[in-house]
Amino acid sequence: MATATGTDPNGGTVESLEDPAEIPFELAEPTPNIINGTSGMDTIEGTPGDDIITAFEGADVLTGGDGNDIFVYTQLLDQHDELTDFQSGIDKLDFSILLGNTQESNFSTAFPQGTAQDAIDNFYIIPYDLGLYYGIDVTWFAIAPDGNTDPQYIENIVVLNEVSSINPDGNVFDPNTDMIV
Repeated sequence: MATATGTDPNGGTVESLEDPAEIPFELAEPTPNIINGTSGMDTIEGTPGDDIITAFEGADVLTGGDGNDIFVYTQLLDQHDELTDFQSGIDKLDFSILLGNTQESNFSTAFPQGTAQDAIDNFYIIPYDLGLYYGIDVTWFAIAPDGNTDPQYIENIVVLNEVSSINPDGNVFDPNTDMIV
């Protein structure tokens, strides 16, 4: 059996217990590390823990590292980023601020409430799996303001290396678990 040592809510010490399930309090979840880039082209490396990474403007190279990482996009100028180690089912793309930002020059209305799949089905977020064309596991994500699919209004936001939406043997992106809108 495992042992555990900790502090109870009243400040007392819980010495070694044979069964961690007997600990009379809940252990706190670790707080994610907040990592913010600049308006330039950044290379950002996360930590071994959970990270929330907001790169901001510029074509950034982002590596989350181990942990459950969230990559946040806030405006259309947060474009042409490259994520080197996105892991489906663990990491997430967060487009919620971007899609709700009616101050953007191309957004006349915010994305209506819905799921990540709704954002894709209504062409607000457009994934391009390059495996279809080039036989590689790389997926681009583009944003189309107001669901407008006219190519002059589409902004390429982020590319996920080693991620596919079609290769069943690879790191397959699932919008229902890997995206926040």
